[in-house]
Amino acid sequence: MRNSARCAGNRLLIVAYHGVAPAPDALQPEQIDSAQFDLHMKILRRYFNPLPLVEAVTRLQRGALPRRAVCVTFDDGYANNLTVALPLLQRHSVPATVFVTTGTLFETQWNDRVVEAIRHMSGDHVDLACVKLGVEPLRNMDERRAVVDKVITAVKWLDPAERAQRLRDLERLAGNPAIGPQMLAPAQVVQLHRAGVEIGAHTVNHPVLTSITHEAAARELRDSRSYLEDLLGARVTSFAYPNGKPGRDFDAAHVLLARQSGFECALSTAWGYADSRSDVFQLPRVRAWQRVGWRMLARMLRAYWSESQTLRVAMP
Repeated sequence: MRNSARCAGNRLLIVAYHGVAPAPDALQPEQIDSAQFDLHMKILRRYFNPLPLVEAVTRLQRGALPRRAVCVTFDDGYANNLTVALPLLQRHSVPATVFVTTGTLFETQWNDRVVEAIRHMSGDHVDLACVKLGVEPLRNMDERRAVVDKVITAVKWLDPAERAQRLRDLERLAGNPAIGPQMLAPAQVVQLHRAGVEIGAHTVNHPVLTSITHEAAARELRDSRSYLEDLLGARVTSFAYPNGKPGRDFDAAHVLLARQSGFECALSTAWGYADSRSDVFQLPRVRAWQRVGWRMLARMLRAYWSESQTLRVAMP
């Protein structure tokens, strides 16, 4: 009979966050806010063994992970990773990795531009032909949230240049709302690094890699890593695929690119845990979208103890 306790001893859960808002946002109800993140970190510290990502991957490969090993990661590089999340990480002694999109430093991520444009739209309806949608209702917050989701889906897989043009058209419809930069400034990335947060690469422009040429994808990986290494004066060894669904957002060629670009591990958004069978260049993660603490704990325990069926791309 298989020893399930022994098998579970070398499993790694990697939790994926993006931004941590100072307070709840009715237009982004799925976004974790500071109070919820504080509870999440309390849960991780009490019921799991938080580890730095690089250490955890090394121990995973050696079969030397502690039971209920977990890593905390953030994608994109939001400024609130420093201003809101870091003090809570430090309060609970939880290490973390922030994957930075280098081309949007001190700017606003494209999906947040969609949110702010829809937030500032006037009237009860809007014609969204600029993003190849029709006339959409904006009469209440639920309808506006639905429109945000539709627009993000409509532009997510476009070439970055075309996506940028459509976003400019969308913002013109909203009266070009003035919103400050939501992403980390270069100096803030350095602050995180000096505070002990691991910095990983997340491309330059956050394209879905399957939507661009192989040569462009190679530049996205290589240039983001070299920029961060020059900025930090330190090696950058981890990478997160934008969007991150295996077979849809990246394929075997991009996994090979991650290896060739000098990274030592790469993370997807496939759901599940990593174990000794996992490809360290396609590590799965559990998205931290559960706002209620006990539900988040239940989701993580289910991921940790379930039989892994993690999706990944087949390598030649």
